[in-house]
Amino acid sequence: MREDTDKERTLRLILADLDLSSAQYSELATLGPLRTTLADVPVIRRTTAQLGKWSRITRMFPFSSVQLYDHMSMIKKVVKLRRAVGHLFKKGSDGSPQYLVRVDDFPSLGTRSEIFLRFHEILQGSGIPYILGVTPYLCNRELSKSEEEILYRLIGADVEIAMHGITHQTESCCVLSELIGLNRKTLEDKFSMGFRILENLGLDPQFFIPPFNAFELDCIPVLREYFVGICGGPESVNIVGYRISPSFLADVLYVPSYFPAYGKSYMIMQFVRETLKLSEAIIIPITIHWASEIDDNFARVRLLCRFLKGHVQRWSDLVVRSRNA
Repeated sequence: MREDTDKERTLRLILADLDLSSAQYSELATLGPLRTTLADVPVIRRTTAQLGKWSRITRMFPFSSVQLYDHMSMIKKVVKLRRAVGHLFKKGSDGSPQYLVRVDDFPSLGTRSEIFLRFHEILQGSGIPYILGVTPYLCNRELSKSEEEILYRLIGADVEIAMHGITHQTESCCVLSELIGLNRKTLEDKFSMGFRILENLGLDPQFFIPPFNAFELDCIPVLREYFVGICGGPESVNIVGYRISPSFLADVLYVPSYFPAYGKSYMIMQFVRETLKLSEAIIIPITIHWASEIDDNFARVRLLCRFLKGHVQRWSDLVVRSRNA
């Protein structure tokens, strides 16, 4: 079954740095003492999936309901598993967490795109690579010349590009999603259009960031043809479950971030301070919306960068690691 394959690949992904042999991975699957822990890889609580496809595409469940699923709880499960396996096979786990930085919303509706360069310069000055979610046809308008010039500037500047939807508009008055409920042909047309715009700028997105973090499993076969991985967030829990991050979902790399790794920089900063104490070489994705940080002229972003400096991994490194999983 595909879900069993997803679990096995997720296990290899989160234990990759322990350098286990194939025989050791096979042994893990049969060990009684670890079965309870292994059953949580990935963590799945299908609260809304059981309600059926129709309910998923006709209404969005209350946003407050996803706040129960926090990133720290998931990390504790991963650390518990890694330490149990390390103890079993006498494998050490030296190092500290490595963060994947995701930045959403370029361009951002109602915000001058030129302001983004101030945000970018802060991260660049701290040596922090990140992936930027670009919406190629925001609200059915083309990127402006100045926005194209900004994207040209980012090429070769330790910035990777993700496609953050195509228009970032909902396709239904009943659900906050650009993708849910669309047929395969419509999805293919959307992605082809987005790729055409970004490729003309010399950009090659490897990841897709669904607007509103909302997509359904029926979208994945099409997404898999265009992208290496999909990102998610708090809203994704209501649709695909509460899953370990990074993990595999329907045979595609899946990288969600949950509260408080998703949100305002001051929340993320406290989260980073706590997770750095773990002294465990785990991968932790965080998500920032750059336009939401303008109010203090990115002062809290600067503070966050002080804690992140030296602890950030490139998304392309995760892709390489996933190919061996």
